[in-house]
Amino acid sequence: MSVMRTMIWLTLALSLESGSVLADAAEPPRGSQLRLDLLEAIRPHAEYDLWAPVEFRVIEMLADGDVAFARLMAQRPGGVEIDMARTAMVEWRYEDPGNFDGPRFEVFFVRRDGQWQVVQYALGATDAWWSGNRCDVFGSLLREYGC
Repeated sequence: MSVMRTMIWLTLALSLESGSVLADAAEPPRGSQLRLDLLEAIRPHAEYDLWAPVEFRVIEMLADGDVAFARLMAQRPGGVEIDMARTAMVEWRYEDPGNFDGPRFEVFFVRRDGQWQVVQYALGATDAWWSGNRCDVFGSLLREYGC
């Protein structure tokens, strides 16, 4: 193989590994139906853990076809901070509020039969558990996190 061809293949391989060539994932725009659908899919889980009402501030959200990933900060309407000590997960399920890094969610979604579903999420994780998680399914969304 020629030196030029080798350099092209190496450049392509490095680009694929870094995600710069196959970047199909995109952030759903504010106000889009996709963004709303994803937030509504996680809302029942958030309300179960934190009690209603819950709003979300999007830290990161990516979608690619029928898969999506989001990092969200939950808050009360108007941007009021949630007191983790006064949530269902603490008051009813006796979780230690010191075990959580605030009301932040990391969420994996899949779309089945036209409906977005939460397939895995964590609340207040103290580590990057999602990094490199299920690269076979969510790899296009997690290139910056080890896929």
